[in-house]
Amino acid sequence: MRFVSLDCRASALRPRWTLYRRGNLRCCPKERRLFHGVPFQVGEPIGLSGIESTRNGELFPSEISGIQVGTQAKRLHFLHGSISADRDGTPMAKVVLRYAGGATESFRLGYGVIRAPA
Repeated sequence: MRFVSLDCRASALRPRWTLYRRGNLRCCPKERRLFHGVPFQVGEPIGLSGIESTRNGELFPSEISGIQVGTQAKRLHFLHGSISADRDGTPMAKVVLRYAGGATESFRLGYGVIRAPA
């Protein structure tokens, strides 16, 4: 199986964010890593606003858009995490896929939920 990493550098957090400066997100390894047999090129984290970060006055973007896949794919693998604990199933993000032909598809990522291949 062939894996292709997406270039998400334009959406990465910048050091100006307090959370980043405090060190909470600097622990991420900046290298190619295998997670459950799937290779990821891990770079700078992408952060989105959530209830906890907003409560703490740390305002991240509310959405990220424009990450190009640019090729056909049978599967998309997301490496994501959270800076705080929550109940399993608590919504973390909504992912919207926009296809070249104009169709869209969306799904939610939930805390503690692993989606197995269909």
